[in-house]
Amino acid sequence: MQARAPRQNTWWIPAAIIAAAAGLIIWAHLEETFIRFYAYTFLPILAAILVAIWYVVTLDLPGETRRRYLLGGLAGLFGVGLLLGFLFRWDDTWGGTSLVKPTWRWAPRKEATAATLPLPATITLQRRGEVEGVLQDWPRYLGANGDGVVRGLQLNPDWKGSRPRELWRQPVGVGWASFAVTGRNAITLEQRGQEEWITCRDVVSGDLIWTHKDPLGEFAPAMGGRGPRSTPTIHDGRVYTQGVLGRLNCLDLETGNLVWTHESLAELEAANLEWGKSNSPFLWNNLVITTGGMTETTPLLIAYDAATGKQVWKSENGAASYSTPVVLPLSGQEVLVYLGQFGLTGHEPATGKTLWEWDWPGTFPKVAQPQLVGENRILLTASYGVGSHLLDLSSGAPVPVWKTTRMKTKFSTAVIKDGHAYGFDEGALACIDLTTGKRLWKGGDYGFGQNLIVGDLLLVQAEQGSLALVAANSAEFREIARIEALKGVTWNIPTIAGNYLLIRNDTEAICYWVALVP
Repeated sequence: MQARAPRQNTWWIPAAIIAAAAGLIIWAHLEETFIRFYAYTFLPILAAILVAIWYVVTLDLPGETRRRYLLGGLAGLFGVGLLLGFLFRWDDTWGGTSLVKPTWRWAPRKEATAATLPLPATITLQRRGEVEGVLQDWPRYLGANGDGVVRGLQLNPDWKGSRPRELWRQPVGVGWASFAVTGRNAITLEQRGQEEWITCRDVVSGDLIWTHKDPLGEFAPAMGGRGPRSTPTIHDGRVYTQGVLGRLNCLDLETGNLVWTHESLAELEAANLEWGKSNSPFLWNNLVITTGGMTETTPLLIAYDAATGKQVWKSENGAASYSTPVVLPLSGQEVLVYLGQFGLTGHEPATGKTLWEWDWPGTFPKVAQPQLVGENRILLTASYGVGSHLLDLSSGAPVPVWKTTRMKTKFSTAVIKDGHAYGFDEGALACIDLTTGKRLWKGGDYGFGQNLIVGDLLLVQAEQGSLALVAANSAEFREIARIEALKGVTWNIPTIAGNYLLIRNDTEAICYWVALVP
């Protein structure tokens, strides 16, 4: 029997489906990068399936024929799914959109490829080349003060006349760690095969000075890639690192020899976080402070003697997050502040005693660093629709000042300058007034990247590898310069060591010499 056309009185249904999909795509394009990728990918497919179903349901066909069409379509979709599952694995991502990137099943994994990488020339305890200009320490996550603000330096914004000069470029093992720098030592973490490496390179030449290798158990999150994701901390001639599975190491800075180590999660019998340990070790006086596991049944924070590795204190139980503990001066008192999975807590740094708590419930990841605003306020930022908050601690306990959904940093940290916060808002940069929480501008399409403040400029590491300079000006968004640097997903934070700018992602590292304003 030949099928007749669908009944004319329902012609508007497919038109409405297509118009709705088109409208949602246009809205998503105008709204947020995060939504945009889902709209581009899935709405056309969903619209096509719905229109096909409508045609089958409304065709003047015998019931048995219609059922065969519907079952055949479902079987076809199921078969396509099986074929895709057979041909591809889904262990990588397109970026912060969380769209999983298909990879041929027979293609080698990045960490396996990294295991065969040629090593740069190893010149133990020797240095090639003279330091040109200024070489300044960057000893920990987000710089000397841990706030992403570079003080005492001003980048030359003329990247056409004074283009950053590439000193060296090298393949590296996988991971999202950044570089920490002291003197000529540039130290990072990387995964090569089933080993987690701590590597020390010479800033000027890129020569490999030393390596420390630890065996690495299986770590394969559904999204986010493999490898270590915390930045080393350098303090008093020693290097402190946090591995993705919880190994806390203390190494000698000059030789890379192991001084002490702890399997912190195993010793606490604590479960790892879903996307691995990402916090950097925090040094305060004679203590190195790190975080616990993902459940509330084990200590939230742990402190070890920095010299000997002996455990000094454990805090009350709590669920850890991906941020790093930090000591902030609040009301004239040093307070250890930590953004855990379910809220912000303040502690005595010497004992770990909890002083106050601010609940921020929800299972969404807490990644961004708490940022000090003025003398007694803290800025917290996040994505996932929960909003960012400014808290006032003048009374000794956190009191909310405002909440905004106009700065959604996901896994970057907003930086503070002259009463304004500059940071990512789901794929673009934004500036908010810290008095009111009002967003003053939003611009640029950098993906889910990273940002620092250097003088009156924002240094922006775009998610797909380019570097940009943007004016740190609350009045307008203005990109000043941009160069193509790395290729592929780049979530690692840049390191500025005077004239030496080090960047990396999960495949490659580069050191640029950048001109400064005298």
